[in-house]
Amino acid sequence: MITGPGNPVVVAGFRLLPRTCDRLVGPLFRLAALTRARLRPTTGNVHRPVPAHERVHGHWPAPRQETPMTQHAGTSS
Repeated sequence: MITGPGNPVVVAGFRLLPRTCDRLVGPLFRLAALTRARLRPTTGNVHRPVPAHERVHGHWPAPRQETPMTQHAGTSS
């Protein structure tokens, strides 16, 4: 999903020239989103969790307060 000021241009390009857009996606993705920087080998997190990578970073809003309308949503009498 692409969002932001360039979104209408990307959508128009995909609708008007879908094959061209498909051919450009791979090279543009490699150019803009991937890096050639090497990472040191790790044990990974498939067989054993890595707690340092499983924390939530940033500010999260407080949980929404229950209201009479949402307390029993999905239940029928």
